[in-house]
Parts: sequence; structure tokens; C-alpha cells
Amino acid sequence: MKLRRILAPALCLILFPVALSACALASTPKPPLSADEFWNGFGAVPAAEVSPAGSLDELVERSTLVVRGSIAGLAEGPVDVYALDEGEVTKPSTILTVVVSSVISGPPVKEVRIWLSQENPSVSGVEALPRAEFLWFLKPSDTTGLFLTTTLSGVIGVDSSGALATFRDRSGGEAIIPAGVRDLSELEVLAAKARS
Repeated sequence: MKLRRILAPALCLILFPVALSACALASTPKPPLSADEFWNGFGAVPAAEVSPAGSLDELVERSTLVVRGSIAGLAEGPVDVYALDEGEVTKPSTILTVVVSSVISGPPVKEVRIWLSQENPSVSGVEALPRAEFLWFLKPSDTTGLFLTTTLSGVIGVDSSGALATFRDRSGGEAIIPAGVRDLSELEVLAAKARS
């Protein structure tokens, strides 16, 4: 009986902190993904671009809307179904909600919804979205209220090395980002000048 009286409080002292720390770990939000982690989650672009932009000026010229903003939401987009000889193939997509901090070119907007032809299984909740801002070069899709990136080089931000990068097509940055430009604000000014 005495042993029980001693062991019960001792077990409570040991188990309570363990249970408390387990609850704290379970409720601790995950840190946001870096821009690299987020965009790499979409995987490689499945096909080469037919008509990539050859310069920042051309990318701006071909865009209906150019904005600077951060990703505030991510949702499943429509699923395309393709009939092949081997059977049907489904291709999921993603819709990003971007909160606009500045409009560089196009009509004034506070938010845009961007349709990407790929899914990102690495994102599980708004808290995982990167906190970074990006420059978005956009054109309207056939679906009202949704935009597409003008080309695969149409999303530019700062990568983990601190350099500017075109995240959907890493090879496109050499043609789009002028030599010596290392800051998103500087690129934003150049994009505004290209439009005027």
C-alpha cells in the first residue's frame, strides 16, 4: 500500500511532462517552406516550352498583368483527363491565391488566383507556404478569374542562395534576369520601365 502511495505521485511527475511535451510538439506549427522547397515540390515541368520569352522586356510585353505579391493560399485545381492508347491519364493542377503588394503593369488588383498545371504534394496547410514575395508575369486563362503564368519563366523570386531565380523553369533565368540584377525591387523597377 505504501509503495502505491509513493509510485502514483512519482509516475505522475514523470508522465505529466512527457504528455505535455508531446502535446506541445503536436500543436507546434511547421515552419514555412523556403521558396526553393515550395517550387521544387511541384516537380519538373513535364514538357519543354514552345515559345519561351527571350528577355525581361519580352516577358513584360507578353503579360497582361505583372504584380509583386506573396502566396496566401493553395487549393486543388481542375483535373485534366487525357485519353491515351494505354487508357486514361489524369493530371491534377493547383490554384494559388496571391496577395498583391504592388501592380507593375495592368489593372489594379489586390489579389489574383493563378492556375498551375501541376500539383504540389509537399504543402499541407497555409502555414507551410513560403513567406517570400515573387514577381508574377500573368495572362488570363480561359477560365474567368484565373490567370496563368505568361511563360514558365513567369515567377521570379529569391532562391536559397540569395540570387534571383525563375522558379518554374530554372534555366529561363539567364535570358530573363538581366546581368548584375540581384534584388527583386531592382527587377520590379526594370519591369515597370519595360512596360512604359
